[in-house]
Amino acid sequence: MTRETVLMILGALVFVSPWVGIPMAWLQWALLVLGLAIIAIGVTLRRRLHQEELPPSATPPAHSTHPAHPAAPPEPRSSHIAFS
Repeated sequence: MTRETVLMILGALVFVSPWVGIPMAWLQWALLVLGLAIIAIGVTLRRRLHQEELPPSATPPAHSTHPAHPAAPPEPRSSHIAFS
């Protein structure tokens, strides 16, 4: 199962939780665990998406016969959003 599928299943469990009929004390703990699992999966999905956005490393392949040209340093990434 993919992380996306697990995330949808956990979301569905949270959605139907008021109608499953388990005691409120158990439901509170179950929702706590489900919420933490959703957060953890969301973090891993975001990390994977961020890694896919990064450009490949600037190192030349080992089998290259040409001298490596110095690559321009990558632009710094900022987590701040500029508002105009």
